Amino acid sequence: MTPLPAEAAGGPGPGTGIPVPRAGWSAGKLAWLAVACTAVQLVVVLRLGRVPRTVQGSLGTPPRSGWVWDAAGANAALSGGFGAHSDAFGDDPRDPFQAVARAAMSRPTYRFAEWTAPPRWLTNPPAWSMVGAVPAPVEPRSPSAVRPPAPVGSTLPLVADRTTVGAEGGLASRAWDKAPEIGPWDGVELLGSTRLEVLVNPQGWVVLARIVESSGLRAADDTARRALSEARFRPLAGAVKRPGFAPDELTAGFVTVRWSTRTSMR
Repeated sequence: MTPLPAEAAGGPGPGTGIPVPRAGWSAGKLAWLAVACTAVQLVVVLRLGRVPRTVQGSLGTPPRSGWVWDAAGANAALSGGFGAHSDAFGDDPRDPFQAVARAAMSRPTYRFAEWTAPPRWLTNPPAWSMVGAVPAPVEPRSPSAVRPPAPVGSTLPLVADRTTVGAEGGLASRAWDKAPEIGPWDGVELLGSTRLEVLVNPQGWVVLARIVESSGLRAADDTARRALSEARFRPLAGAVKRPGFAPDELTAGFVTVRWSTRTSMR
């Protein structure tokens, strides 16, 4: 039997009003393509950082009993101390201090992103753990002023040695086991302070320390750093029997040595 043409059989073809199927993209395929393109664009935007980052903080309960971590102090350090919103530790990947500091503050319980506004607790005066006389509290929005050495021949008050050492930030909650030993500076005309950025391990030893504010006299700054390297904070509970430590078990903060000296009596 001779097959009938498409028109006679009622199938699609010219003159029948039934469209002829064409090879190409279906509606489902086009929808999937649109979704894929949107996903790629989203990934590119996120990678380029075009989406503004906001505060993402999760302040939970420390996972280990006896562990002390001052989230406010850590955030204060990350937000630039007591005023600036930039990262106090910088972003140089070659700096070992920055690498350890970032690892110390990347605990799952305390995750910190870039601050778009200062935390509310930065408006409170910092806590002090003092050895010796108690200095005036530091204004939260203005770092302590650095006074240069007094010029030769200037008149300075004759006062007893009142050099003090204070711990700020995360270190404010850790007591001294062996305080820095800094003797009198008789004969040195200096009224100022040396501020150091410090990381302390669970056993109480200073792991890293560097000067972020100079007193104006290198000898005083070197003395503060050397005395701090020989000092020790009180170990955390259970840290003495546990050898070693992980990078996320460090306490970050600042130590300020406030100098107040006598003029030479000679």
